[in-house]
Amino acid sequence: MLNYKQALHFIKLFVFLLGAFFTPKLAAQCPLNTGETTLAPTNGLILYLPLDGNTANSGTGNYTINLAGARFVDGICGNGLEFDGIDDYLEVLPSVDLRNDFTITAWIKAKDMLRPMDIFSVREQCVSSYRGFAMIQLGLNEYQVSGLSSQVNTTVDCVGGSAGDRYRNSEIAIPNDEYTFIAVTVENNSSENRQVSLTVNCTEYETEMTIDYPTDAVFSGLINFCTTIGAASKIPGYINSFSGIIDEFRLYDRTLGYDEIQKIYRNCRPLTLSHTQFTNCASDSLLFQIDYSETDVDYAVMNMTNNLLITTLQSGNCGVLLLHSGMIDDTANIQVIATHRTSGCITLLDSPVSVVPRRNFHVWDVNQLCEGDSIWFQGQFISIPGHYTDTVPQQGQCDSIYELDITAVPTVQLNLVSDTTICEGDHLILDVTVPEATYFWQDHSSMPVFEVTTTGDYWVEVSTLCGTSSDSSHIDVIDCDCNYFLPNAFTPNGDQLNDDFGLITDCAVINDFHLLIFNRFGSMMFESTDVRATWDGSYRGKKCPAGSYVWILFQKDHFNQAMKPQKGLVSLVY
Repeated sequence: MLNYKQALHFIKLFVFLLGAFFTPKLAAQCPLNTGETTLAPTNGLILYLPLDGNTANSGTGNYTINLAGARFVDGICGNGLEFDGIDDYLEVLPSVDLRNDFTITAWIKAKDMLRPMDIFSVREQCVSSYRGFAMIQLGLNEYQVSGLSSQVNTTVDCVGGSAGDRYRNSEIAIPNDEYTFIAVTVENNSSENRQVSLTVNCTEYETEMTIDYPTDAVFSGLINFCTTIGAASKIPGYINSFSGIIDEFRLYDRTLGYDEIQKIYRNCRPLTLSHTQFTNCASDSLLFQIDYSETDVDYAVMNMTNNLLITTLQSGNCGVLLLHSGMIDDTANIQVIATHRTSGCITLLDSPVSVVPRRNFHVWDVNQLCEGDSIWFQGQFISIPGHYTDTVPQQGQCDSIYELDITAVPTVQLNLVSDTTICEGDHLILDVTVPEATYFWQDHSSMPVFEVTTTGDYWVEVSTLCGTSSDSSHIDVIDCDCNYFLPNAFTPNGDQLNDDFGLITDCAVINDFHLLIFNRFGSMMFESTDVRATWDGSYRGKKCPAGSYVWILFQKDHFNQAMKPQKGLVSLVY
């Protein structure tokens, strides 16, 4: 999970956002809260018809709107106008000149029709035929795969047939009986490199020109225009009148960007948030539903009690997002957090939801058992370590749950160390660690380990819940750096100088000493296992002849390990 404290500097913005709750939001860099709306752009807004009980123009253009047949009904923002698809329309006087760049937006709720329906058109006024120049014709196609289309710049005359440039996108689908936001932007309208885009709710579509007609022919001469909303049913023979509701109609004399168009969309469609709480005897959970989520915002569920995110981030999709909190075991305040993907600005949506899970009556116990002991649980004696659970049903309530953890206390079996010898400067650690035990050493220390540095007797007592055990050991600490050697000559002449041959050493201990001396014929002249014994140069009471003799020395090291036999020559001199 993500720690929310890492983003605390963003949370400070929340205090400011509270003051703007349910008020229009001017900046798009912080996510909208529930119920918040945005301000629609006003620059270039020449025709704005809120249609709230009248046809007054709230834009900057000097236009009069004549109502023909359509009636006021409930719309998406206040009232709207319902058109019967036969002969209802609004006429805009004077006719709007849209030869340059422009943008049209509106909310529509179309009925099921098996033919195209036009929302707005500027057409040549003919006497007996609808044919002729249509400078712009914004419509939707409700046949099979319904779609929104923009037909611009078609003309020949009022006598001949019509032609023009048409722009479509086959992916666009307009639902029936559902409010849908539509927008068309036209850039470079009077040139051959015209750019047309169509927007449905939060999705902007590029368009494909399906019919091409020279622009020069379209913009030549003066033509008697007729501008209508709800199609041109005023013109005889016109059959593509709109059937449904139109609300919040806007016309700009410039091309709006996507962000501006989305402000118009959010002006009438704020984000909404609802939740469903699911309860059981173990834990609770919440299912949040966000309607009309923002496409540049990520949403997640946060536990405000411990400041941890409990869901992964989900990207807004202009439609419905479902966020499931997962199981919540403890009392907590849960809230949806919204993060703007570009600015990083954070908004906490609506108010926290308090979750207080109903709980089973729950008892948890831990028991330690010595070897051979047992405990009564679930109607039986239990002696094997493990986790045990017993459930007692309660009618009409959460069950009672009893949990028991049994751990075994190990029997203390000490083996301190056999009597041994170590060298000075070496370290010997006596370790008698036993889980959940107490310790008492010969020097009254109480740690589970003891470091030996001097010769002595060492002992320890180890106590657990299941009894006490003790052990002892004798350890010698000796100087392992002593020296010894055998001379290479001696003179047994009675002058008290070098009269005998033997080991010369300052070692306190030499283990398993064994010295052998042989003449040049291989006969043993001397043997001793006493490190202090020496050879006087005789054999069986007789002096040996002068010459060289071989000696062999066997011994063990300080740790009673056999060393490699040593050999050498010694000269007997008279």
